[in-house]
Amino acid sequence: MLNKISLRIKILVAIFLCIIVICIATKEAINNRDNTTLKATTPETIKNTSIKEEPQNTNSDSEATYNIKKAQDLKEKMDEAQAQFYGGNYDNAIKLSDEVLVQDQGYYQAYCIKGIGLIYNKKYQEGMDNLNKGLDIKPDYGYGIYLLGLAFDEYGDYAKAIVYYKKSLTDEEYIWSYYNIGRIYAREAMPTDALYYLNKALILDKDNVIKKTVNEDTIDFQKISGNKEYSDFIK
Repeated sequence: MLNKISLRIKILVAIFLCIIVICIATKEAINNRDNTTLKATTPETIKNTSIKEEPQNTNSDSEATYNIKKAQDLKEKMDEAQAQFYGGNYDNAIKLSDEVLVQDQGYYQAYCIKGIGLIYNKKYQEGMDNLNKGLDIKPDYGYGIYLLGLAFDEYGDYAKAIVYYKKSLTDEEYIWSYYNIGRIYAREAMPTDALYYLNKALILDKDNVIKKTVNEDTIDFQKISGNKEYSDFIK
């Protein structure tokens, strides 16, 4: 009887010890899992895996600033080229235009100023090639179309000059397009047409240069000098 009880106690103790071992093992497993999770979510880990600083866009900003400055510099040089042309310094106008084209081969304004400069330097075909190249890049460039009219005007093709002077007025009113059309009609002894366009130019004349220019261009207006309306116009 005592042996049976002793055996039963041994069995119960063994079962109890197994339960304790299982509990300890379970607790260790839980602790290991929590430690792993905690390690995975430490600030350093989060910094390395979750938070990524966006690179600063310094290259793009610098490039944009450079492009803006380049555009400003080219425009200033182009304005100077135009001023040189109207000052009669055709070589300088051509030189400045070439400098612009070295930096930007698509700068249509430069082709046009270079072209008219070459034409006034008696290099007609080269000048026309440049004018046409500028207008190929931007066909609706009104000032370039005006310069093309001026080119034909310079070489005495007045019919074509009038065509392009009028075409230049499609989108914008150019005072000198009106003036030159009127001047050509005056050369052709057509006072009504001449005065129509001269008065159009006069409306735009903020600097009071039209009447002064008419009085200086006596040869061009000689054929209508006896017209009363013309005489009234130049007073």
